[in-house]
Amino acid sequence: MTEILIIGLGSEHGADRAGWQAIDALQRSDFATRFPPGLVALLKIASPTELYQHLEPCRFAILIDAMPGPPGRLTWLSADDIRQRDDLFSVHGIGVGEMLGLLETLPPQPPRVQVLGIGVEAGSAASPLDAGRAAALCLLRGRVEQAVLRFLAASRTRQPSRNER
Repeated sequence: MTEILIIGLGSEHGADRAGWQAIDALQRSDFATRFPPGLVALLKIASPTELYQHLEPCRFAILIDAMPGPPGRLTWLSADDIRQRDDLFSVHGIGVGEMLGLLETLPPQPPRVQVLGIGVEAGSAASPLDAGRAAALCLLRGRVEQAVLRFLAASRTRQPSRNER
């Protein structure tokens, strides 16, 4: 079981490719090899409906997806943030917010999930992570690494639940 998943949502088309480009950039930088083998995995998926099967066995996940906003702006969102924003929508039939709600029903404990939104201009075919955006990719890699390290530090200090004793 991979404990930590970094998942790029989207497709290979237009601005929707921002999540996949983020995963490609993390793979090129050997991001997962900075951690013990098997701890962190990078994945690209096309539809939020695929989240359930991938997130069920993990403890922490970062979802990276395009969102409306200034191009390239990185914004951390919680599941509650996603459900409360009316400018976030999905073209996949079921959105990330709905899938995160379903994940909360996973026994015995759902994974902790954070969403890193990458700002894209409405109606733009260009991704803010297209060639020449090395600074944005470096910033993204740093933010993802900080989130993983915070999770690992919190996991070390967490007391085991009754089921784990």
